Amino acid sequence: MCGLCFPYIRFLGLDCHSGKIINVYQPAGKMEEFFRELGKYNGKPHIHEALSIDEFRRLFHNHGMDLLGPPLLGDWKVEKGGRVKLTA
Repeated sequence: MCGLCFPYIRFLGLDCHSGKIINVYQPAGKMEEFFRELGKYNGKPHIHEALSIDEFRRLFHNHGMDLLGPPLLGDWKVEKGGRVKLTA
């Protein structure tokens, strides 16, 4: 199905093939520093497992952003120690 069938999917091409998203940050501020910090978590463990939800929010805040809302996909829970885990 193509993006035209779902109003919340607007980054697919009209021919239903994958499209491209270009993120632009103006002013860039601390984005490069943020991505360098994210790069330290190379998937072992995943960043959402390495940091508590409060640490994750602090990482965003320290780089001029706010982390809002729950993840969009999957069933997630915050464990007792503040770690975010995918349950399904």
